Amino acid sequence: MKSIVVLLALALNGPAWAMASHAKNGFFVKLKDGKSVESLKIAGVKSVKSFQLVQKLNFLEVYNPKELEMLMVQLSRNPDVEYVSLNQIRRINSVRVSRNIGDIPYPIEKPANPNKWIKDTKGPTYAASVVEAAKVWEKGIIGDPSMIIADIDTGVDYNHKDLAGNMWHNAGEEGLDEEGRDKRENGVDDDSNGYIDDFIGYDFAQKKNLPYDDHGHGTHTSGVAAAVGGNGIGYSGVCPRCSIMALRFITADGEGTDEDAIRAIEYAVKHGAKVLNCSWGGTENNRALYEAFKAADAAGVVSAVAAGNDGKDISFAPAFPARYGLPNQMTVAALYPTDVFIPFWSNYGNQLVHFSQIGHEVTSTVPGDGYEDMSGTSMATPGIAGTAGLIWSYRPGLTARELKAVMAKDVLADRDSIGKTIYHGRPYIKKIIERLSKQQ
Repeated sequence: MKSIVVLLALALNGPAWAMASHAKNGFFVKLKDGKSVESLKIAGVKSVKSFQLVQKLNFLEVYNPKELEMLMVQLSRNPDVEYVSLNQIRRINSVRVSRNIGDIPYPIEKPANPNKWIKDTKGPTYAASVVEAAKVWEKGIIGDPSMIIADIDTGVDYNHKDLAGNMWHNAGEEGLDEEGRDKRENGVDDDSNGYIDDFIGYDFAQKKNLPYDDHGHGTHTSGVAAAVGGNGIGYSGVCPRCSIMALRFITADGEGTDEDAIRAIEYAVKHGAKVLNCSWGGTENNRALYEAFKAADAAGVVSAVAAGNDGKDISFAPAFPARYGLPNQMTVAALYPTDVFIPFWSNYGNQLVHFSQIGHEVTSTVPGDGYEDMSGTSMATPGIAGTAGLIWSYRPGLTARELKAVMAKDVLADRDSIGKTIYHGRPYIKKIIERLSKQQ
């Protein structure tokens, strides 16, 4: 039996199941067209949960983790099944900053956004990774709240003074219900989307409505992408007026499952996110995760994905989702902030890594109204996500593929980028905006 498991795993999912790092609560099953989920009712399966974004994809929860591999082999022989795959583990791509937050705070009322960009005369109003963006902010190009960046990560401190004004809110869960109760906390799925009281996003890891960040990573990446600009405090994200959708699937230990990641991607697409920030990854491939990104891609959504921190060329080394190479995907390597070299720890690859961006000692928001420096391709990736949101806000008529092409046309070349990334640098925001303005 063990040999069958190993051979089948190699055929379906790369590494042997027994060797992969995966969650043991269940696995994915994709049905063939025209086949019904009713055929999957077998002994040992606790529940069957379907997905909307990827048609015919299901997650089978098992009673006994020890029977998981046996059930996967059994279902792989079912003629109605297209494939089976493990529920893999994904990890953040930066230094861990775990902290004990105590009780999860309820979101404050959303403060009004400032009407214009205001420089802070006491010091820099932006992190090193967004210095070029400041040249277009001063021209009034600061993004738009309708441009939603979904930060799929460890959650967000949605009350942070530099983030609260840009947090996305689910309009279907705001206001009063028929009984006069606040929809945000009435315990009812008011918008019938399958999630209760999800007015500020969702926590897919714990199946709760408040995606509060008990780690620090997601708050930091959100700040790089879209911290509020013009409020005279802290730092600005690349897109000072883009909205941040908080979707938590990674827990305080820095890990999350593919099932929860796919749920988050599905939620983001369904609720209007145009850019996904994915500062995480793993060495194991998963066809189900690939198909989720592919479906988001087909829906016209851009995915900014971290290349990883293993110091390897991912043209030859496993790194997922960084290696998926979808048309609207932007895989990102890190840069040092001064000499614009790619650090020794950053992954790279001139076949699959599109851009580089500053990812070393980047200052951004952390829970509790704080600011910290972090390093990793995790920090570089939201710099690209924010750039995409800023440019797309300026030219909302662009398709996702057109946006990517525009970003690739004008780059600030890195000193050692030749042979390490596809486009040899980072998007030159000022030049891109100038070129687009001439096309009016």
